[in-house]
Amino acid sequence: MRQALKNCYITGILAVIFFISSHFFIIEYNDYNINHKKLSLLRGQEQFLKKQIKEFEKKKQILVRVKNFFDQARQSGLTKDKWDMFYVNLKNHPLSFLNLQTILAQTSNCRQYYFKPDSLSIKMGNIKNNVSQPEKPANSKDPESNQKSSDVIISLNGHFLVKHRGLPDG
Repeated sequence: MRQALKNCYITGILAVIFFISSHFFIIEYNDYNINHKKLSLLRGQEQFLKKQIKEFEKKKQILVRVKNFFDQARQSGLTKDKWDMFYVNLKNHPLSFLNLQTILAQTSNCRQYYFKPDSLSIKMGNIKNNVSQPEKPANSKDPESNQKSSDVIISLNGHFLVKHRGLPDG
């Protein structure tokens, strides 16, 4: 009986040790899970911050390039107060090929002016030597016959930036 009582005490002590160990294991396991979730959250925040830093560096590089562009523009005299803007709006304007060539040459760019086109449309006009349509008298009631004969009909929209006269280049 003594041996049974001794075994009972040992079993009780082992049971108490098991329950205490289980209790501490559960507490530590919960702490581990909480810390694991915190670590995942911190890694996500770290990735977000790295992405923000990369975007900031890209924006910083863009701002440096824009600043360099403005510095070069200022040195070249491309400041707003030294240029005038003129709007060009031709709608269905009849022209000869020679006049079309002149207009298209004027829409090129140089140091004194810059042309920014918005739209350009060129259509064949009422060509003078059109064999299929006999010429009608100018006093005819047909509105097409009262129009000037032209090689092309142009529609052009855009802006001219023209440097003020009398200002030195540069």
